[in-house]
Amino acid sequence: MSYILPKYSNDPNFVGYPLFYVKDDSIPLCHMCASEENFNGVLVKMECNWEDPNLYCDDCSTKIESAYSEEDSESK
Repeated sequence: MSYILPKYSNDPNFVGYPLFYVKDDSIPLCHMCASEENFNGVLVKMECNWEDPNLYCDDCSTKIESAYSEEDSESK
Protein backbone atom coordinates (compact mmCIF):
# COMPACT_ATOMS: atom_id res chain seq x y z
CA MET A 1 0.00 0.00 0.00
CA SER A 2 1.60 3.24 -1.11
CA TYR A 3 -0.57 5.92 0.50
CA ILE A 4 -2.33 5.79 3.87
CA LEU A 5 -5.37 8.04 4.24
CA PRO A 6 -5.31 10.39 7.25
CA LYS A 7 -6.86 9.37 10.58
CA TYR A 8 -7.37 12.99 11.64
CA SER A 9 -8.05 16.20 9.76
CA ASN A 10 -4.93 18.34 9.32
CA ASP A 11 -2.55 15.37 9.42
CA PRO A 12 0.43 15.53 9.60
CA ASN A 13 0.60 19.12 10.94
CA PHE A 14 -1.35 18.52 14.15
CA VAL A 15 -4.12 16.26 15.36
CA GLY A 16 -7.49 17.57 14.20
CA TYR A 17 -10.95 16.03 14.04
CA PRO A 18 -11.28 12.22 13.83
CA LEU A 19 -11.99 11.01 10.32
CA PHE A 20 -13.63 7.90 8.95
CA TYR A 21 -14.38 6.83 5.41
CA VAL A 22 -17.56 5.63 3.72
CA LYS A 23 -17.70 2.90 1.08
CA ASP A 24 -20.80 2.27 -1.04
CA ASP A 25 -22.60 5.27 0.56
CA SER A 26 -23.19 3.49 3.88
CA ILE A 27 -20.29 1.32 5.06
CA PRO A 28 -18.00 3.02 7.63
CA LEU A 29 -14.28 2.24 7.45
CA CYS A 30 -11.27 3.24 9.55
CA HIS A 31 -8.41 5.02 7.80
CA MET A 32 -6.34 1.83 7.37
CA CYS A 33 -9.15 -0.26 5.85
CA ALA A 34 -10.17 2.69 3.65
CA SER A 35 -6.56 3.03 2.48
CA GLU A 36 -6.58 -0.63 1.44
CA GLU A 37 -9.90 -0.21 -0.39
CA ASN A 38 -8.61 2.96 -2.06
CA PHE A 39 -5.45 1.11 -3.14
CA ASN A 40 -7.66 -1.57 -4.70
CA GLY A 41 -9.55 1.03 -6.74
CA VAL A 42 -12.66 1.39 -4.56
CA LEU A 43 -13.91 4.95 -4.16
CA VAL A 44 -14.23 6.00 -0.50
CA LYS A 45 -15.60 9.28 0.83
CA MET A 46 -14.03 11.08 3.80
CA GLU A 47 -16.26 12.12 6.72
CA CYS A 48 -15.70 13.50 10.22
CA ASN A 49 -17.12 11.64 13.20
CA TRP A 50 -18.56 14.53 15.16
CA GLU A 51 -20.70 12.85 17.84
CA ASP A 52 -21.17 9.10 17.32
CA PRO A 53 -19.48 7.26 20.23
CA ASN A 54 -20.49 3.87 18.78
CA LEU A 55 -19.00 4.08 15.30
CA TYR A 56 -16.92 1.05 14.32
CA CYS A 57 -15.10 0.05 11.16
CA ASP A 58 -17.15 -2.46 9.19
CA ASP A 59 -14.05 -4.41 8.09
CA CYS A 60 -11.83 -4.68 11.19
CA SER A 61 -14.22 -3.58 14.00
CA THR A 62 -11.89 -0.83 15.21
CA LYS A 63 -13.70 1.85 17.19
CA ILE A 64 -13.61 5.22 15.41
CA GLU A 65 -13.04 8.12 17.78
CA SER A 66 -15.62 10.92 17.90
CA ALA A 67 -14.84 14.63 18.19
CA TYR A 68 -17.46 15.85 20.66
CA SER A 69 -19.23 12.85 22.12
CA GLU A 70 -18.68 12.34 25.80
CA GLU A 71 -17.76 8.81 26.76
CA ASP A 72 -19.73 7.38 29.67
CA SER A 73 -16.93 6.95 32.20
CA GLU A 74 -19.18 6.06 35.12
CA SER A 75 -20.54 2.55 35.38
CA LYS A 76 -24.06 2.50 36.70
